[in-house]
Amino acid sequence: MNHNRLTKLTIAAAICAGAAAAQTPARTTPPVVAFVDTAKSYCWARSYTADHMTSHPKQKVSSIAFIYTPTIKSQGEVSKQWDEFSEIPTFYYNVIVRLSGDSKTYLGGGGCTAGGQKALKCFLDGDAGSFTLTQNKDGGVLLENPTSFAVDLVPAVASDEPASDSIMVEAKDDHASFVMPKATGGLCDVTWPGVTR
Repeated sequence: MNHNRLTKLTIAAAICAGAAAAQTPARTTPPVVAFVDTAKSYCWARSYTADHMTSHPKQKVSSIAFIYTPTIKSQGEVSKQWDEFSEIPTFYYNVIVRLSGDSKTYLGGGGCTAGGQKALKCFLDGDAGSFTLTQNKDGGVLLENPTSFAVDLVPAVASDEPASDSIMVEAKDDHASFVMPKATGGLCDVTWPGVTR
């Protein structure tokens, strides 16, 4: 699944949810979901040093980021990245991954709900896995990966075709957890065809 398809599914879900608005009143303001105020943008990211990668030979992920923005623009339409109609406050996010010795960028996305005051339960669309995100005292987060999650190669051009390449981020490969501080630049600024954050 590529991000354009993910964006279309997100927009379609919002339209379907709108049809059900008679039963569930629409939210008029962005909700706070655990420690994320969905009216604001967030990025937590980490790039690992060469020494770290050498001391963790099974680890393949050299950089990782979790990104949330209140809106995205795709195909000329602006869509909210927080769910207006869900009874359970929910927002949509992206996770970006790069691998050691590989210049390619991989992308996944899905939704997060509160798992407590300082924790989020996050799933990836298309049954691509799940993880939890817990806030640290310093404002960073701990991403805990219980089994695995999949991310797709970011395409060079916008396309409705399935991703040409996907990878699994498996806990057994020294990917059970990632500590990520608040960040700007780098992976936080990664873009993909057809979408503006």
